Amino acid sequence: LPDGTLAAVFDHGEVYFYEPASHHWERFAEGLHTPMGVIAVSRRELIVTQRAELTRLVDRRGTGRADLFRSICDGWGLTGNYDEFTFNVVRDREGNFYVPLGSSGGGALPKDVRGTVNRAGIVRGGHISPILYRGWIVRISPDGKLTGWASGFREPNGIGIDPEGRIFATDNQGD
Repeated sequence: LPDGTLAAVFDHGEVYFYEPASHHWERFAEGLHTPMGVIAVSRRELIVTQRAELTRLVDRRGTGRADLFRSICDGWGLTGNYDEFTFNVVRDREGNFYVPLGSSGGGALPKDVRGTVNRAGIVRGGHISPILYRGWIVRISPDGKLTGWASGFREPNGIGIDPEGRIFATDNQGD
């Protein structure tokens, strides 16, 4: 944040603010599903990636704790596979969000699937997910509409945007 306060997410479901000058940690939210990315809008509003959605967290009452958890988008699939991480998030000048989604690695389709099934992705071996948009970087418009933006990743666990607006991503074990 402009005052030097850091926003941090922890994969066990908590979001904290950290003040480097005082070494003080303050919990802002808890109960999230594997949060791995954050955009600090203000001390009272954060945008956070969770395994199943991009979420806006808001402290409406000024208590220092989020009291509104609003889904911006949850249009990508989820099977419950361990590798289906939803990594960091960046936002472009037009307000679009870019979210990298890890793939499940193919194989048998579980009973409980949330999302659109990609029948071509049901294979043994390789890093192909049976769920549409897993292994993609998706673009989410300011009004929450999801569009596939770049595909072919396994675990795109790094994303950044430079001053010219170019988006860069890293992959882990991509085919």
